[in-house]
This record gives sequence, C-alpha cells and structure tokens, in this order.
Amino acid sequence: MRRQNKIKAKYALLGDNLDIFQNIELELDSNNKIIEITELKQDLKENTILFPGFFNSHIHSADIGLRGVKANNLEELVGPNSIKSNYLQNLTKEQLMINIKKSYNEAKSNYIFGWLDFRESDGIDLHEYPYKNYYIPMCRPTKTTINQIPNFAHIGFRDVIVLEEEELIQVAKDGKMMNKNIQIHASEDYNLREKWINEYSESDIIWSIKNLNVDSIVHLTHADENDIMVMKKNKISAILCISSNIFTKVGIPPLKLIMDEGINIAIGTDNAMINELNLIQEMRLINRQINLPLKVLKMATINGAKVGKVNWGIKIGCSNFIKINFQNYNNKDIIYDYIINSEWYRRKNSIWQPRDYGMEI
Repeated sequence: MRRQNKIKAKYALLGDNLDIFQNIELELDSNNKIIEITELKQDLKENTILFPGFFNSHIHSADIGLRGVKANNLEELVGPNSIKSNYLQNLTKEQLMINIKKSYNEAKSNYIFGWLDFRESDGIDLHEYPYKNYYIPMCRPTKTTINQIPNFAHIGFRDVIVLEEEELIQVAKDGKMMNKNIQIHASEDYNLREKWINEYSESDIIWSIKNLNVDSIVHLTHADENDIMVMKKNKISAILCISSNIFTKVGIPPLKLIMDEGINIAIGTDNAMINELNLIQEMRLINRQINLPLKVLKMATINGAKVGKVNWGIKIGCSNFIKINFQNYNNKDIIYDYIINSEWYRRKNSIWQPRDYGMEI
C-alpha cells in the first residue's frame, strides 16, 4: 500500500464556497483523495495556492477532428444535416476514439479534470473514459435504446425537435426512472425558439422543464425573464458557452438576469471543433462582464460539478486539485482574480487526480 501523502500550501480554497484559508496541510490516502485538512499553526514560507481543478459542464469532444471548420450559420454547422452530423456519421470507431482521446488530452492540459460530454450516439456503444467518475458521456437515446444505455452514461438532447414529441417525452420519463441526469440545448437558435412559442404558447426552455424534467439547460442565449423565473422555481442549472455563442453569432445569454435570480451557473466550452477546451478563456469572458472573480471561478469548478452530480472541491473524500505558485504576491484578496487572469497555467504546476482509472479510451 502506498504511503499517505501530505501537501502544504500557504493558501487553499476550501469547500463549496472556495473560502480562502491560510497555512493548510492536506493528508491524502493512497488514491489521492483527501482524508484530513489541517490549519497549521506555523506560517508557511512557500507562496502557493491550492484550488479545485476545472469541470467542463458542456462539451462535444468527438467533433475535434473538424477543428477550424467554417459555416454560414448555426443550422449549417450543427443542424440535423449539417457539416458536423455528416462528419460524425462517416467516422470509423477508431477515428472516433482518436478524436475523444485528443479532446481528453487537451482538456487535461488545461486543468479540466471532469466533463459532461455530449455524444451524438444512442448510447449503446459508449465506452467509459479514463477517470470514469468525472468524465461523463451524455448520450441521445431513443425509445428503443433507452433501456440499453450503460450505467455511467446520462442524457443530452440536441434540442426539442431531436425526436418526435411523444418519443422525446417518453425517453425523458424513462431516463428519470433510471436516475439519469438530463441536459438540453434550448433557446440557442432564435428561429426555433420563436417557432416553438408560436406553436406551444411557451418557450422551448419552459416546455423542456415541464415535459422533460431536465436538470440543466445549455446556452439560453434568447432566454427572457419568464424563462429564468421558471428555471429558478424548478432549480434548473444554466450552462453558459460564451465563446461558442460568439463564434456562431447567436447572441449572448442574459447573464446578469440569471445571476440575480441565484440560479446555479456553470460553464462549458461546447463544440471542440470551434473552441479549445479551455475554461480559463471562458472565465475571462464572463468576468469582463461582471467583475466577480469568486463567482466566476465557482462556475468553472464547484457549480459545474454540481450539474454533473459529482463531488468536487478541496474537502474530505475529494481529489482533482491544483497547486500553483502565487508569484511575488502576498495579498490574499487578489487570489481569485489571479487564478482567472494571470498566466500561471503556462508554467509547470502540480496536480492530484485519483489513481483508480476507468477503462482506457
């Protein structure tokens, strides 16, 4: 059995609130999970920070092979008969695995230690990722495949028209019976949103909450106050993909409105074909709008893991954290801003992840 490790840091962001504590020692078990957190009496000389790794709440890893693609509009890029759908339909299994592994390696190089990955698959042929409890596939089952999807997979719907209405509702109902986490893209496309409102007298956001019992909604670029209030009432998380929205020119979600209502906000990088798997970039875009670095850092760590129902953070029983040098600074009040806006990620840093791998890709 491996000896237990002890890690010390001048500062550590602890618990779900990322509270700053000083002179902290973590004791880890043989699987790199925290078993004890101690506040030391002596003042540590090393100027370091411990904080949780990032959790990417929405990614499409398999389309990284299209990195650099251009399209005239959202439908041409990711619609039912799009550049992306045609590409994925023609991928061999070997090419698919190469793409996913490439995304996984890029994510890890950017300190992303967990993700919710939208896979354009009915779920039957999915494989576990490395660190299976943290890298989670979201599949698109049909009524004939819903009972065959593996335990480690959850459900991610492209939109409200991905299946016929009756089938979509039934799949979601069956998924909930199986305790599946359900995520959906909604109100990303203005035309689809308006069409849905005209036909159903409510937005695709509200319809999804009422009929699909979703746990989280992605994009929300055209959400209004009524949508947000219904999300708040039903405790639905919001997943924002700002870089993707800018690239596809669909608009920017009403961030201040969502924040003001206290909704759990998480961050995703969306399609790997158009965005690097880099949550630091996403955090910077959001923080420029609101200048609340603690809240933004939580979106990329604790809040994201909450969407995936994954235990996360520097607390007992967790792993997946980072130790960096807090170079030439002694002011703890700037720590959150330093993590978002400095260049620490370009240097060599220490990381801890669990040693119990899942099935290799």
